[in-house]
Order: sequence, then C-alpha cells, then structure tokens
Amino acid sequence: EARHGLLKRWRRQRHNRTLKKRIAQLTLQAQDYATQLSTQNWHQFCDSLRGTLSTSKTWAILRSLLHPEATKASTNRTLQAIAHQFTGTDQELLETLRTQYFGARQPVTSTTTYTGRTNPELDAPITYEEVFAAARACSRSSAPGADKITNAMLRNLSNDSLQALTQYINDELWTQGKIPPQWKHAEVILIPKPNKPPSLSALRPISLTSCLGKLYERIIQTRLQNYIEDHNLFSPFMLGFRPGLSTQDAFLLLKHEVLTGIPTGGEHLLLTLDIMGAFDNISHSAILEGLNQLHCGSHMFQYISAFLTARTATIGIGSTRSSPFQTPEKGTPQGAVLSPLLFNIGMAPLAHKLSTLSDIGYTIYADDITIWSTRGSLAAKEEALQTAITVVENFVQGCGMQCAPGKSEVIRIHGPRYRSPGPIMLEIHNHPIEEKSLIRVLGLWIQHDGKPTHTIATLRTSVANIARMIRRIAGHRKGMREDDTIRLVNALAMSRIQYGLPYQNINRTAENKIDILIRTLFKTALGLPMCTSTTRLLALGVHNTFAEIQDAVLNAQQTRLLTTSAGRAILSRIGDPQATKTMAMTGTLPNVIRSHLYMDPVPRHMNHETQAPRRQARLCSLRRKYGQDTSAMYVDVASYAEPHRYACAAVNHANTPYLGASFTAPDPAAAEAIAIAITIKMSDNQHHGTHIFTDSQAACRAYTSGRVPRTALRVLGGHLEYDHVITWVPGHAGLGGNIRADALARDYTNRAGHTDSTLYPLSTHFSTRLETLRLNRRLYPPPHKKLSPADSYQLRRIQTLTFPNLHHLHRIH
Repeated sequence: EARHGLLKRWRRQRHNRTLKKRIAQLTLQAQDYATQLSTQNWHQFCDSLRGTLSTSKTWAILRSLLHPEATKASTNRTLQAIAHQFTGTDQELLETLRTQYFGARQPVTSTTTYTGRTNPELDAPITYEEVFAAARACSRSSAPGADKITNAMLRNLSNDSLQALTQYINDELWTQGKIPPQWKHAEVILIPKPNKPPSLSALRPISLTSCLGKLYERIIQTRLQNYIEDHNLFSPFMLGFRPGLSTQDAFLLLKHEVLTGIPTGGEHLLLTLDIMGAFDNISHSAILEGLNQLHCGSHMFQYISAFLTARTATIGIGSTRSSPFQTPEKGTPQGAVLSPLLFNIGMAPLAHKLSTLSDIGYTIYADDITIWSTRGSLAAKEEALQTAITVVENFVQGCGMQCAPGKSEVIRIHGPRYRSPGPIMLEIHNHPIEEKSLIRVLGLWIQHDGKPTHTIATLRTSVANIARMIRRIAGHRKGMREDDTIRLVNALAMSRIQYGLPYQNINRTAENKIDILIRTLFKTALGLPMCTSTTRLLALGVHNTFAEIQDAVLNAQQTRLLTTSAGRAILSRIGDPQATKTMAMTGTLPNVIRSHLYMDPVPRHMNHETQAPRRQARLCSLRRKYGQDTSAMYVDVASYAEPHRYACAAVNHANTPYLGASFTAPDPAAAEAIAIAITIKMSDNQHHGTHIFTDSQAACRAYTSGRVPRTALRVLGGHLEYDHVITWVPGHAGLGGNIRADALARDYTNRAGHTDSTLYPLSTHFSTRLETLRLNRRLYPPPHKKLSPADSYQLRRIQTLTFPNLHHLHRIH
C-alpha cells in the first residue's frame, strides 16, 4: 500500500528523486520479503514430506523434481500440442491413431484347432484357492477398465462372493471356452514417449482392460506357467517373464562367456537382434501351434483361442475418443496379464532351434534376442552368427514378424593390443548390420574394450541429479530426516549401481570411482561435507562398499537360480564350482511334501548385537501367540569336535526330550535343516502334525525356497500325511524350549559350547547380508528418532569430526 501511494505521488512528480529512491527501497524490501516467504513455504513443504515415503503422492513429487518433463501436467501439454498439430478433423485424427497403433489390414482369423493330447491337469475345473490367490495378487494401483470394477473391490470380496465367482467361471466360461465381451474390451490411452519430439508416431498406447478379465487371466496364467516350469518345457535361456529368472541372468552369462576370457589378440562377438513390433505382430497361429506342442489340453486351448479373437477397443487422445472397433487378430493383447506368457509360447520353438547350433550362446528376453560367439577365428565367429541370424529370420517371418536390420547391432570385444583383421560382415534381408563400439543389452552398457567407463559416466550424471534433489528437500537442516534421505538414495541411486555394474569388468580404479559416487550420495543424505573422512563415514554403518554390493548381488543371484531348474542350468553352463557343489548336496522338495509344510515369514533386521530390542519383541510375540501350543517342538543342533559331525535334539512344549540324533552335514545351516526333517518325519510317523521352532534363518529359507539338503530329502521320504509349520525364533534369547533343546544337543556332544557364529556363512539374502556387513563395522550409534533433523545433522558432524569449531576453522584458515 505504501508503494502504491508513492507511485501515485510519483506520477504527479516524476522528477522527485527522493520519491524514486523510496519506491526503489520499498520494491527491494518487497522482493526480499517475497524471497523469504518463498523459502519459508518451501521449507514447510519439505517438512511435510517427512515420514511420507510410503505414499505414492510423495514419490510422484520426487519424480517430478528429477524429471520435470515427465509430470502429468507436462504430459497433458504434450498431448494437446500433438492434437493441435494435426490438420484434419477429430474423426480423421482418431482414424489416423487407429491405423497407426492397430494397423489398417485385418489378417485372416486363425483356423488352428487343438491336436495335442488330453491334459487332465490343465483342464481341471478352476478351484476356489486359485481364485482367492489371484484376487490377492491384484495390484491396488492398476486402473480399471470400461466396467469401472477396481482391483481393490476384487481384493475385498467375501469368501461367499469368491465361491460364487468360482462357480460362474467353471459353469459359464471354463467348460464352454467362452469369455464375456466386456472382459475383452480395452480403453486405449496414449502417453508421449520420453526424449522424443511430439508427433503421432511418438506415443505409447496403454490399454485399460477389465480387472475381472485380468483376474481370470491371472488364474490361467499361473496354472499354465507352473505346468510349463514343472515340466521344463521352455529353454533355460528364455529369461523373460519367468518365475525365478531376470535380466541379470543374461548379464551373468555375458560376464562369464563374453566379457571374460578374451584371448590375446582375439575378440568376442556380441549381436543384438531387434524384432519390429513383436508383441503386436506375432501371429495367433504361432501361439496356438505352440500350445499344441505343449499338449495344454482342450479347455486351456479353447480359452486362449477365445482370448485372442473378437477383441474390441476404443482409442483417443485427450478428451477425444473413438467408438468401439474390432482389433486386428494378430499379436498379443496389450496390457493383458496373459500376453507375455503367450508370446513366450510362440517364441519357444526358436529357443530350441538356437540350442541346436554350435559355437554360439544366446538369451531371449521377450523380443530382445542376444547372440554371441567366442570360439575360433573371426571368420568362424561371423559364420556362426550369420547361421543364427538366418534361423531367427526364417522363424520370425513364419510367425508374422520381421527383424529390423537398422536397429540390430554387433560389437567386437577385445583387449588393449588388438589389431582388427577386417570389418564384421553380417546381414539381415541383404542389409548389413552395423558394427558399434558401444551397445546396450537389456539396460547393460557394453564397450568394445570391456570396460565400464560409459556406465560410470552415466551413473555420475544420475548421482549428481539425485544429490541435487536431496539437497533441495533436506538441506539447511530442514525437511526429511536421515532415514528418509537414505531410503531415497537406496531407491533412486543404489538400485542403479546394483543392477548392471556387478557384471562389468571392474578393476581397482573403476571400483574407487564407484565408491566415490556411493560416498557422495551418503554424505549428501547425511548432510556431511564432501571432505568427510572415509574411515569415519564407514564407521557410521550406513552404507556398503561396491565390493560388498557386488558380492551380495552375485550370492543372492546364485541362491535364486538354485531354486529353479532353468536357473540351475544357467549355473551349470557358467561352470560355477560352488553352485555345482551346492546342487550336488541339495535337492528340490517334491510338491507332495511342500503341500504339507507351511513356513512363517522370516523377519528382517534381527541382528543379535545391534537389534536386541527387536529380537526381544519377537520373543514376546511368540510367547503370547504360541505359549499354549501343545504341538510345539523346539529343535537345535550342536557340533562334535570332528568336522562335519553334528547332533540334534528336539523337545516338546513341556520341555521334555522328544528325540536325539547324530549325522554328518556340510555346515551348521544344513545340519539345522536335517534336524527339522527328522522332527517332521518322526511326528508324521506318530500320526500328528507339529509346529517346529528353530533359530536358524538359513534353514527356514531353505524350506521356503524348496531347496534342502539331500539328507533331509531322504529323511522326509516320498510323502507326508499331516501338516507341519516351521517358525523362526531368536536363538539363546530366553525362550525356554529353545534353551532346553540347545543344552540337550550340547549334552549329546559332551557339553560342547555354543556353536560359533563364525561357522555360519553370511546370509545369502541380499539385504540381510549387506546389513550384517554394515552393522559389523558400526562404531557410532544412529541419531535417536526423537531428535530433530537439525540435531541429527549436528550429531553426525560431531561423530565424523566435521562439526565447525575454532580448532577446525583454525586449521582451514
């Protein structure tokens, strides 16, 4: 108001310099106040984010800070710009979109009929348990289709409603091979592709289909997927959309077969083939013929045939939408739960064809085909790859697809003193495949020299952006707390480090660069200066080094691969001696046994030194819940003086000895698993189930994964009659049954001491292993949860000797 009054006076006295100065002062004061108010509002907003990382809204805000162009508002503006660029009418725009994303040609409907054998297992009626499991697996964040039935509704259906739904599916759909038209309708929305100029061809279609239809698909997908995996009907090198397999398994093969063992003066060739619009163009006859080869059963065949045909959709951009139209009968439906599995079924014969070729290795991840050759001369490798290209080219053409030579790439990986004998001559459709010095395989950058230089440079940019974002929301001792910023670092940055770098050729220099990036992130998260001592930062116990991360990633991957037959085939191919030894000592629990075993989840963060309160709380909970359980059995083992010899003991709920035995085992974890098997079998033979309590997390996880010592398999035999439960308890923490079993087992071994914890290997569970390593070197405690962010910041500075003080400032100045 004062400035407004002065402006009115100045208009009448434009040559009054005093008024001008006063107005300028008021303007400057207003600007300072606006800046102060803006800063205050930002700090209040950052404070409001504290403790809200469990909400999707907070993550949306954080993503918008990292990528402002990916916000919903920015997406809508891009769509409006694309619509305004189109010169025709709305109907012409919709017709153009329909042609662009569904094609103008209508292929002939497939006439493939079922010619396989009968399959009572897959053709059995849908059970209530399958419907219940599918309903519980529904994601709450999925958008509904045109019927507006949400997954939240399906997850909250009563048992009676699920029973009625099961009966409806069996009576009206499954036995008759029908699917309601509403379940085959898709509402297609379009979103801009990132880093592409706005145009109609730079949009990505997203299909919103009925959640009820996806529930039915999930039931079929689970049944068919389990059948395929149980009978090993897919090649182990088909890695996409399969349980227990991931892109990192392709990296493991590349690490062992391509990136290492390069001969002096020689090279390894790596080829990536791109299939144009594979999911949209694979023929239905290829999928149905693949089902015939699997002998999937008539009901399963009829369902998938009905699922692929007579589908409808609407498409639009912004608020403009088309009327329903019938989609072309080719490809797999976009957005469907069943589509990835159907695509794998269509591609399965290609994997078997490639497996017959010598001198090549390959992986197939959906439509990404990677082939390599490492044996013989350059000409021999070229010939091997060209043969594989011809096989792929002929197969995909027969399935209605086509390879894209412009997007396919080849790279030669060689040592530092390599002399090229000439260019690589590979072609598709008489079009040459371009040789590159840098390619990307499933997100992993591979250089011609086998070094991770480009990956680290890309990571350095990401780290800088993430650190800048953390300083914005947690700087000036405001905003998020330390545990929130550490969680951000782990989610946004450490996940990128853990994904591909463990499979690169990392020398000491590269490892130091990665460790510097990790320390930069955690110093930023803790509010510490970049000059903080590395030794003291490690003593805080908040982060892991890259060497620890790499070791944990590879160990967790090995454990995961051991749980599936395809994973074990991958480990056998790379010749992992430890994996081969583990496979020889362990076996898979038969389904007839697993159906009678129930494993309670093993809790995390239960370190006996640093998390004693959590262990005590777990103990109190178990006492309240199972204190009067008459079926309880407490099992423990102790080691003899001789190596690999153990004694086990079990006591019942009254602390009365139930059994004792001695046996050999490779390690204490295997001994615990064998002791559990002995207790289960003895209880089953006495015609009752039992609730087993053990203090071995490794044994619990072994039974959860289904891979147990072969001695335990022999003890369990071919079947069980009763149900048995396995629960983990904190060892030597005061639970009477556990203490009694431990003392009894030690008594069998002439009063041996407690089993040395160092005999137990580090956990193969990824996060548990890293947490154990962090906590083992922690010297300084974390800030108390009641401390403010500013006080936590000061505490961390005191712990790392970076707190500003006269002595420290004197050394600087």
